[in-house]
Amino acid sequence: TGKPKGNDLRAGKRTQLLREAERRVADSARGPLNEVLGRKFASEADVAAAVELLVSCGARAAVEERIAELCAEASLALEGSRLDSNRLRDLAQLMAFRDR
Repeated sequence: TGKPKGNDLRAGKRTQLLREAERRVADSARGPLNEVLGRKFASEADVAAAVELLVSCGARAAVEERIAELCAEASLALEGSRLDSNRLRDLAQLMAFRDR
């Protein structure tokens, strides 16, 4: 959607990505997340460190995998419908994986 990287973290949004990271990362290792979560004016360096933690702990990959599973389920549900399934699949992929 063109939002700047780290916007949800700075806004303190409890996204699925953040919840997944919290399941994977011990409280004692969440420093980079704590530095930016809910802090509107967090530095770019702090945001980059938090994003790196989201990636390195596997949270981003896990959430992207779940999104792919849900997209596949949706595609199967569209088969045989009278809707333009190719167009809906393309739209779902665009919305789910906006950075591809």
